[in-house]
Amino acid sequence: MHVPTLMLLNITMSAVVGIALMMTTLRRHRELSLLAAGLGAHALGYSLLSLRGQISDILSIVVANTLLSITPALLTFAIYQFQRRPAPRLLIWAPVVAIAVSFSWYLDDFQARVLLSGVLFSLQLVMILVPMMARQRETVGRGQYVAMFGFLMALAAMVVRVHFLLGVTVHHRSICSISPLRTA
Repeated sequence: MHVPTLMLLNITMSAVVGIALMMTTLRRHRELSLLAAGLGAHALGYSLLSLRGQISDILSIVVANTLLSITPALLTFAIYQFQRRPAPRLLIWAPVVAIAVSFSWYLDDFQARVLLSGVLFSLQLVMILVPMMARQRETVGRGQYVAMFGFLMALAAMVVRVHFLLGVTVHHRSICSISPLRTA
């Protein structure tokens, strides 16, 4: 598969769905506004990643990955709001801060960044799944199971990626390079 084309598709879908959600919520449903903002952050993050080598590393690595980590944080907040219960703010935002700080620190170490992102994004996926699974009996509809399955698949991909990385030396410097780390 052509990675730049997949990234463009990801950016387009995130932007279109985010704009549609934002336009339909009209500030009546805060949790949907959070989802729309998360999709906007996702689209912008992947846009910056796709410009790697054409813009500064701070923007294409640090800011892009920070935006990508904001996406699951906002999704987690939205889930807690849907469930009408308080969100553990510090726990939710800690991985976002960790991504921003660690990616700045390891700007020139691709392998460390891949390992850190795998671990921190896995943690964020678990933080999405925990409230969903805790209240699955109270949540109406089957859509929650589709969403949980998707998050579990993403979590499995992250775990495989980290496991693979721990046993392999990586010599890539860009997310657009083709390697088993991105196809796992």
